[in-house]
Amino acid sequence: QKQKSNKMGGSVSVEEATAENKDKLLESLKAKATEILADYPGNRCCKYLIPYLDSDEGKALSNEDLLTFYACVRTGIDNPDSGL
Repeated sequence: QKQKSNKMGGSVSVEEATAENKDKLLESLKAKATEILADYPGNRCCKYLIPYLDSDEGKALSNEDLLTFYACVRTGIDNPDSGL
């Protein structure tokens, strides 16, 4: 069975999230969500992901919380046509 990568667009993985590269990871996640929305505008995960990551709450996620958050939204990213 194929293992899914935790890398966002060939960039930083969520496991590698540090203070130095967290912004890069978040930008990569938003870029992937924007790309998915262009092809699948009904993908609610990506529709709400971008404003959340731009919010004060999203920007304040700790590395641990970012890992948990990514685990929650991953299905909507890995399955863009699902509507989740």
